[in-house]
Amino acid sequence: MTDNMEIWNAVSLTDPSHTKHVGQRGGFTAIDAQYQIMMATEQFGPLGIGWGYDVGAPLFTETLILVPVTLWHGDRQNTFGPQYGCAVIQGQRPDADAPKKATTDAITKLLSHLGFNADVFLGKFDDSKYVEKAKQEVKKKREALAGPFTSKTALWGAVREFDREIRGCGDSDMLEAFLAMKESVALLEQLERDAPQLLNKDDSTPAEFEAIQDLIERKRDEFNAEQRAAA
Repeated sequence: MTDNMEIWNAVSLTDPSHTKHVGQRGGFTAIDAQYQIMMATEQFGPLGIGWGYDVGAPLFTETLILVPVTLWHGDRQNTFGPQYGCAVIQGQRPDADAPKKATTDAITKLLSHLGFNADVFLGKFDDSKYVEKAKQEVKKKREALAGPFTSKTALWGAVREFDREIRGCGDSDMLEAFLAMKESVALLEQLERDAPQLLNKDDSTPAEFEAIQDLIERKRDEFNAEQRAAA
């Protein structure tokens, strides 16, 4: 059961600073859509690499647009959906942003099925004491990464740059010199602590991502093979 709830437990907590109260339809808590995309990026990796979505052909009524969206994460074959998002396209005046709003609505619903912002959808934000507790929990999470990269987004960016640098090494000496740099050592130590799935491949490593240790060993093998061939 712990494994089944791993993603849910990792993404269910919502930062109250990225929500707002909406007075319509009896009142509810709205979540900033860009914040949700950031959360998904932190959990799975960059959009298009660790997760993504496919948008189908829209459906129209006299006043509404419905957009079907299918979401994937980890592997492009690991999909669920479609989920239809809905927006008013023809009210008192035409809304040119309605297709975008409907797509965002579907993405929000799909992410909620994975557990993103579950505390909001479970009604916990109706309790002011819970909201205050959530603020403290979010603060602790922000302080969880000791560095040198203090957020998952920054860490992912550093890993991508590290990946490019390794692939750009022209020989064994360049590779080993790069790995010996204090910045490289610090990044590898942080990956082991904060994102081991990026360092050594496991079931949670993005399918299109080559784990850093695998990449390093592959480059070493290539350079050794070149040296043997030249001998």
